[in-house]
Amino acid sequence: MARIRGRRPPAAEADSGWSDWSHPITVVTGPYRREVIGNPAEALSFMANRWTAGRNDEYQRARQLASEFLRRRETSEAVRVAFLAAVSTAYGVTGISARVDVPAGDDVDDRSEFDPVL
Repeated sequence: MARIRGRRPPAAEADSGWSDWSHPITVVTGPYRREVIGNPAEALSFMANRWTAGRNDEYQRARQLASEFLRRRETSEAVRVAFLAAVSTAYGVTGISARVDVPAGDDVDDRSEFDPVL
């Protein structure tokens, strides 16, 4: 890809792993349909295009934070927590874990450290 002089590269080209969450979030949107959301850009796309529930205050906050993250004004983990809150409210799920300090792959048998399937 040719680079235009004086123009910044898109965020995806600048650093390929800058926005990935350590634990993706799986949202069940229907009886046979699941969406795996792995970063703020996917969360924003999901909220804009495939959100089937009501658009309440948590939804608006999560969408705003995801948009701000893409402008590099917000942290990835803040978007993740807001997205989890929006999903839990919209789809009627309670007890969602928003833990981000446990690396993926540690002790797979202890499901309490991983996000549940919504």
